[in-house]
Amino acid sequence: MKHVISLILFIICISLISPLASAKQAKTNWKLEELEFNLDIPDNYAVFTRDTPRNDPMFEEFGLTKSSLDNIMKANSLYIDAIERDWKDEIIVAQSDSPFTNLAYLSDLMIESIINSAKESFESIGAQIISYKTYDHPQAKFLKINFKQYNNNETTSYGLEYFTIYNSKVITITLKTFDGKLDSSEEKIIKGIVDSVAFTASASYNNDSGEHQAFQYVDTDTGVKFTVPAEWTQEEFSKERQFLSAKFVSNSQKGISIFYGGFDAWTILPESEKRAQRSELNNSAFTTGEIAEMMGFDSANVKEKSYGGKEYFEFEQTTKAQYYGIELEVKMTYLIRVEYGYVFSFQTNADQGSNCYKDFLALVTSAEYPSYENEESQQVISEDNVTIEKQNQTEQISKETEPVIVILQLFMTALIHPIPIWIYRYGIRKKPVSPKTAIIITLIDAFIVVIILAAVFAGRTASLSFGAVGVWSFVCYKSLKSGYIEPKIMPDKEDENDLN
Repeated sequence: MKHVISLILFIICISLISPLASAKQAKTNWKLEELEFNLDIPDNYAVFTRDTPRNDPMFEEFGLTKSSLDNIMKANSLYIDAIERDWKDEIIVAQSDSPFTNLAYLSDLMIESIINSAKESFESIGAQIISYKTYDHPQAKFLKINFKQYNNNETTSYGLEYFTIYNSKVITITLKTFDGKLDSSEEKIIKGIVDSVAFTASASYNNDSGEHQAFQYVDTDTGVKFTVPAEWTQEEFSKERQFLSAKFVSNSQKGISIFYGGFDAWTILPESEKRAQRSELNNSAFTTGEIAEMMGFDSANVKEKSYGGKEYFEFEQTTKAQYYGIELEVKMTYLIRVEYGYVFSFQTNADQGSNCYKDFLALVTSAEYPSYENEESQQVISEDNVTIEKQNQTEQISKETEPVIVILQLFMTALIHPIPIWIYRYGIRKKPVSPKTAIIITLIDAFIVVIILAAVFAGRTASLSFGAVGVWSFVCYKSLKSGYIEPKIMPDKEDENDLN
């Protein structure tokens, strides 16, 4: 992605370092074998390529040398620099490597996010994107980008760039004026050049070959299983995740993912608070209003939906995500289900209404959950297994570093767990909540805290989730319900008589 953004930026400012600029109609076809495509350029342009002979009279005509031009082209991935002989405008063709395979392989969400992230970078060099839209070439998908740039001599030049990614190569064909706006004839010229492009290699839309069949995913920790639709593949996380179990990526829309996670919320509760039965900790224990309050949403933003005969809480949230080093804003859809003390989540960044979102709902609908209550003795993950796993992880921490890790965990947990609770309890609400609401708020806050600390301690969180988080969760719970008085329901006189 850095290559993509860098090349867009470069094309806009290349005229600052290129001393070039225009002989009449008729066109010449230029074969760019290294770029694997050909294109036509009008003959009223002086065309320089990397293969232009050293003794070509154009060098003298434009005051250039072969070595200086070669240096500019190689340093900036240029393959054609064509100058209108009246110094009206300049056409540049560039190519560089791309982490993506094909622009047509990217989702509209991904393209929009890339453009939005690039705008600030354009502004930092005195350039501005005026508008952009997609343009369909017979062989490729292009972005048509209008831009302007403020020059050092206080003039403004304008440009029109056609940008695409084809077979893991970024290709840009740009017309830029030397001063003033583009007129309709110049727009027609650059469009004609793009339309003349003929790729000599077939497009590759995937990084791998062959069709991807639907397959079943089984969570060995919780026993949940579901069907992943065709043209989705499982991909490893870039870093260890505490509560996300699997990531699936679309092979038809690059950048679109589905995340699944499940964790045992019952184990986070302090033993003193486990007065209710484990089976009571399920969706029916919460209302949409309570979920909204925990997430900081308006209650209208949380809905109860049923998929595959199972109930879920559904809500959306805009979050930050990293794509090839570029931070983008992404709208995520969440489906949350609570059953037998476990919390299950399905998440996606697919646009609602898109085919990828339909795949997401199909995946959720196919989910099968174990019968935890009826088969408690045979459930995949038991309380004893959790305890053994926790002990095994704890033993891996060396005696020399364990005290330091514990202290750091306690300190960081104290900063990010109870303080927000106290602000809410004593600064915003200024009154206690019911024990049930206190448990709900504490569970959600603990879940978020553990995710944050998991990233910080990179796997050294075995004692964290059951130690520091447990301690501060107990404190948070006590703080939230401290001073709460259970309302008493007094029978009326008739009831009193009946009781007698």
